[in-house]
Amino acid sequence: MSDLPVCHVDIYSDGEILELYGTYATLRDLGSVVHLPAYDLYALARHKDVRKAATDFQNFSSASGAAANPLVNGICGMLGYE
Repeated sequence: MSDLPVCHVDIYSDGEILELYGTYATLRDLGSVVHLPAYDLYALARHKDVRKAATDFQNFSSASGAAANPLVNGICGMLGYE
């Protein structure tokens, strides 16, 4: 997946969290799928791409959790929010 655009914005920094719409716009402008190397994540920020992924369980899975943080994924699993 080295041909994908890369975004080095720290999406979990206080500044980015406070300005989510700017962050989302940046991700959408970069492409359908954007690599976030700081977290080794791939982001989908366009509605049509998110919708497609949400309905395509053969290719996209949240079986390990949907959060970027293993601790949060574990807590959600224990609470039945998988």
